[in-house]
Amino acid sequence: RLAQLAFVKDGKLCLPTGYLRDWPSTEWRGVHLFVGPNAEAFHRRLWRRVLLPMHYNKVVLQLERTDWKAAPGIATRITMPKEALARLASWYAGQQVELIPLIQSFGHMEWLFENGKNLDIAFNPDVPYSVDPRKPRTNELLGAIWDEAVDLLRPKTIHFGLDEVDMTGWPDDPQLVTDLWKLQLPALAKMAQKHRVEMMLWGDKALAPGEAPDAAHGDSPEHAEARRSVIPRGAYIADWHYKADPDPAVFTPSLDLWKRKGYS
Repeated sequence: RLAQLAFVKDGKLCLPTGYLRDWPSTEWRGVHLFVGPNAEAFHRRLWRRVLLPMHYNKVVLQLERTDWKAAPGIATRITMPKEALARLASWYAGQQVELIPLIQSFGHMEWLFENGKNLDIAFNPDVPYSVDPRKPRTNELLGAIWDEAVDLLRPKTIHFGLDEVDMTGWPDDPQLVTDLWKLQLPALAKMAQKHRVEMMLWGDKALAPGEAPDAAHGDSPEHAEARRSVIPRGAYIADWHYKADPDPAVFTPSLDLWKRKGYS
């Protein structure tokens, strides 16, 4: 902050006199970004020009599209080299920005099925969008990818995604979603426990219509509650919404609900 206040006068570097009182209104100040072949340079520019001066301190980095050794054959033109991700992670550490890796681990799994790979663990091989938690190789492969990511990045928190898990390629069957959610969430929680890290997930699939202004994809109060019941207490819930509204009170119902249920 002092560097931002500095100015040049008569050829000299000067600072204003007086008292400065400055502290953040919230401890958690983060953004959600993605990897890619050009991400390394773009991220550095964005943070130097915008986010560091605004005192952001966390990045939820969606990085499943990295060239993981555990998942050969899925690379495309938008895949980030693992070495570039390592350099970017080191740069974030140097800026005192906490990197929280996000790897989608149920729905939004197109990345894992690229080039026709891993269709044996797709929920619907004809519409390869979600993995099937009933198939043993599903979490064997996801676990190997998370092992590789945690070994590379050494995070304190990992984000499993889990938004919109049945958006396409599923029958209209909320009970089936709940049943498979109850299989997948404990498996992912065990991965977090194995690495002694906190877990984070998007909250939409465990919010019933009416419990949030939008992005409440929990189907019914009963299904939403059943899905919340298998999320470990203390997990971080990323309570995202489509709605843009400057009034924070619009979003307090879902935040209050998560707090009451024991989530961060």
